[in-house]
Amino acid sequence: DPWHHFGALGAWNTFPYPPAMLAALALPRALLGGWDGAAGLLIARLPLLAADLAILALLVRWFPDAVRHVVTYYWCSPILIYACYWHGQLDVLPTAWFVGALALLRAGSPHYAAAVLGVALASKSHLFAALPFLAAYLHQERGALGTARFFAIALGAYGALLLPFASDPAFQRMVFGTEEQARLFATRLEIGNGMNLLLAPGAIALLWFV
Repeated sequence: DPWHHFGALGAWNTFPYPPAMLAALALPRALLGGWDGAAGLLIARLPLLAADLAILALLVRWFPDAVRHVVTYYWCSPILIYACYWHGQLDVLPTAWFVGALALLRAGSPHYAAAVLGVALASKSHLFAALPFLAAYLHQERGALGTARFFAIALGAYGALLLPFASDPAFQRMVFGTEEQARLFATRLEIGNGMNLLLAPGAIALLWFV
């Protein structure tokens, strides 16, 4: 339980991720052992490599006439290589689950897509920003009832994964009360009479309406 452990140490920004991220990172260490040093760093990168390859495979499948562009601009991107394999950023994992959910949706498996989306949300909360856009697409393709059913499954899977830890104050603070998440509402524009325009949510809303 990293949330309880690091919370007791006062290190609140150490692991600000929901349980699905913990499972993805812990699995290779459980299978291969808790190596230290360079071997430990390599094992920690294996889930990132798997997610990276999954995204690449899906993009190649979606754009068979542009494989060279996909490999050049995605797979060989120095930004991606540095972020994943040198700095160790974990965003490729929730991105892979989200892209997988889109692939299942395109393949005509909305229930499986919703479940995978729930796992994606349970790996990093920033994916909630994508839900309004997905809702607009689903409403157009499947109507209000189909959209409601899809999000009921997704949020059910999300809730089931969070349920074992949701009552822990350390988990709540580390996952939902971090300084990074507070920045979403920190950048604002004063418009008078004590009212402020939240710029980040406003940008998302503008893109949604466009």
